[in-house]
Amino acid sequence: MHTSRLEVRFHELDPYGHVNHALYLSYFETARIDALVSIGCGLERLEADGFHLIVVEAHIRYIKPSTYGNVLMVQSQIVQTGLASARWHQRLTRDDDLIATLDTRGAFTNREGRPERIPEHYLEMLGPLLAQA
Repeated sequence: MHTSRLEVRFHELDPYGHVNHALYLSYFETARIDALVSIGCGLERLEADGFHLIVVEAHIRYIKPSTYGNVLMVQSQIVQTGLASARWHQRLTRDDDLIATLDTRGAFTNREGRPERIPEHYLEMLGPLLAQA
C-alpha cells in the first residue's frame, strides 16, 4: 500500500464550497501515479518499455465533502492482478473521516492500445502495492 498527501485548493471548489465531484478522480489518479513512482514503475519507465496503463473501469463512492484547505490522504493498493490488468482500491481520508473510495481496473497495453500480458518483472515490482491477504 502507498499513501499520498493532497491539499484542497480554492479553485477546486464547486459553488457550494465543496470539492467538485469530478476532481476526486484526479486526486485518485495522482495518488496511483505516486504509488507507481514509489516502486520505480513510473509512467516514463513504462513508456520507455513500450507500455501504457489505461483505466478501463472506475467506481467512485462519495461519502463526505471536502473543503478548501483540507489535508487529504489517499491510500492506494492493488487488490488483484490478471494477465493484462490490475484492480486497484483507494481510500481518501481527512483525519479519521472517510471521504471517498475508488475501485478501478487498469489495463496494461502496448502503445497502440492493444492489451498486453503484464511482464513478470513488472508483476514483481508491484509487490509492495499488493493488498495483504
